Amino acid sequence: MNNQIAANITLDAVSTILLLLFILPLLRRNEINRQVFMLTAAGILHLIAQEATLVSTVIILRHPEYARLNMYSLLSVVLNVIAATVIVLKYILSDKDGKPRFINREEPIPVRLAAALLLPILAALLLENLFHGVRLIGFSFTVGILLCREIMIREEEQTLNEKEKVLDLRQAKLLSEQMQPHFIFNALMSIQELCYTDGGKAAKCLEDFSGYLRGNIDALTSEEPIPFEAELEHIQQYIALERAGSDRTFTVNYDLEITDFLLPALTVQPIVENAVKHGARCRRDGCGMVCLKTEHIGKIIRITVSDNGNGSEITEKQRNHQSVGLKNVRTRLQTQCGGEISLTRGKDGSTAIITIPMMHK
Repeated sequence: MNNQIAANITLDAVSTILLLLFILPLLRRNEINRQVFMLTAAGILHLIAQEATLVSTVIILRHPEYARLNMYSLLSVVLNVIAATVIVLKYILSDKDGKPRFINREEPIPVRLAAALLLPILAALLLENLFHGVRLIGFSFTVGILLCREIMIREEEQTLNEKEKVLDLRQAKLLSEQMQPHFIFNALMSIQELCYTDGGKAAKCLEDFSGYLRGNIDALTSEEPIPFEAELEHIQQYIALERAGSDRTFTVNYDLEITDFLLPALTVQPIVENAVKHGARCRRDGCGMVCLKTEHIGKIIRITVSDNGNGSEITEKQRNHQSVGLKNVRTRLQTQCGGEISLTRGKDGSTAIITIPMMHK
């Protein structure tokens, strides 16, 4: 009898420790979805039930006459039933949004979760027939909850890996959209022509071209903000390549009130590129102009890119590419720093305004 009581106390104590190790990390999570919340709630209910069982065992050990009237044992049973119901109905039979899985056929009932919860309990029922007087159901429930948590962690890791793969594909798509083949071809042809006429200019143009390519690739493989000076250098490299490969002249004016700040990479350069290709270079009189301006307004940095083109000669293909480039910039601003971009078009040209929170180096 004493051995059975000692075994029950040991199992309850071990179960309590395991539940605490299970619950505390979940409570410290920054983001808790519905399933995590339900599993945590069930774990807390089961923890209270195990404590009630432990108290019940100690009372019976000291006062055997209370064995038939002990209310802690009944409380333990009720709490465990509630905890099991929560897990089955709200965790196993419901998706992350709380909708029943048998209605949402895209998310079938997870067999692994059901097996992780039920198999330890079934094993405990069989073992209790061999070890009479030893309570294994409560401990098996603890094991089932821990197995559910392990499956949950693995599913979250799998989901995260899938999201990273999707992000890599999006970055690759963004790179292909930003790196236009005809622009690269024109730049290479300009370098080739300069090699026959002016070796010094060819070398400088090749340097700008390599810097332009490196800037695009580095920007799309890093999510960290970069100094504005680096983005400005990228812009100047692009301008140099455009002037080398085009017979239409244009000017670029810089009105930089502030340059000592950080911003998401590849956000201003695509806008300047649009202003040159679809604005300044569309003027046949050779008076195309692009203005780049930075302002420090309180805790906000405002970057303005404007041109004096009328856009009347923009083809539908060019307009679609311009929209894709603007969408890519808007996505990078929103995800990396909570910035915004707005674009207005008129008869006298276009103006893009980028606003980002001040980020010092």
